[in-house]
Amino acid sequence: SLLLIHYVIYEKSYDRFHPDSELIYRLCYERTSEEGTQVQFASCCPPAADFIKGAYPEVEKISRIYRYRAVVQLKDKDINFLEEDMYFVEPEIFEILYFKIIEGDPINGLLEPNHAFISKSTAHKYFGEIEPIGCVFTVDGITDYTIMGVYEDAPPNTHLKPHILLSFPNIVSMFGPEVMQSWGHTGFFTYVRFRPDADTAAFEKKMEQLVHSKCSDLMNTYKVLIKLKLQPLTDIHLTTIGPREIQMIN
Repeated sequence: SLLLIHYVIYEKSYDRFHPDSELIYRLCYERTSEEGTQVQFASCCPPAADFIKGAYPEVEKISRIYRYRAVVQLKDKDINFLEEDMYFVEPEIFEILYFKIIEGDPINGLLEPNHAFISKSTAHKYFGEIEPIGCVFTVDGITDYTIMGVYEDAPPNTHLKPHILLSFPNIVSMFGPEVMQSWGHTGFFTYVRFRPDADTAAFEKKMEQLVHSKCSDLMNTYKVLIKLKLQPLTDIHLTTIGPREIQMIN
C-alpha cells in the first residue's frame, strides 16, 4: 500500500515544480476531416503564437519550442554525438517554465542566432572539467553554435528534459521564413502562462475566432476543421495518449 501511494504521489507530481504551474498550459492543434477522422497534436502551428502575443490580455507569456534531432560535433575535435533532446527555443520559455540556471543569462543569451545553452550533464559529457562557456559545437556539420550558458538537468518528474537549447532565429535560416506563416505546420510546441484571473474556457472560444479568421481558406481547400485547444501543464504526463504523443513530437 505504501509503495502504491508513493507511486501515485510521484506520478501526480509531474511538472508541479514549475512556479504557478496551474497557470501554465500547452496550446495544442486538433484537425478533423470531413469524414469525422480526428487527429490531435501536442504541438501547434507556428504563427498562432505571433497573433496571440500582446493581443489577448489574459495571456501573460507565450513561447514556442521546436524539437530537433541531429548530430553534434565538437569544434576542432573528431567527436560526434547524436542528440535526441535538442530544442530551438524562444527566450520567453524561461519566463514560463523553470530552468535552474548555473551560468549565463538565457533571456538575452538566446536572442541572437547561433547561441546555445546546455544542460550540466551535457557539459560534462562534452567537455569534462573544462569550462564550457564560449566553446563551440557544430550541428549537422553545418551551423556553429557558441555556448552561452549552462542549466541544471531537469528533474525526472517532468515531460520536458532538454539536453541542448538553441537560438530560435536559426529556425528561419534552416527552414525558410515561410515556415513561420504556415497554419498547416504542426511541429512547434507552444506554452502559455495565463494571468491568475484568466478564463481559459473563454480563451479557447477566442481561438475559434482566430482560426476562422486565419485558416478559412485552408480549411475549405482541404475540407478539415482546425481547432486550437489548451492542455494544462500538470495534465500532460497522465492524460496524453502515448502513440499520439509520439506522432506529435516527430
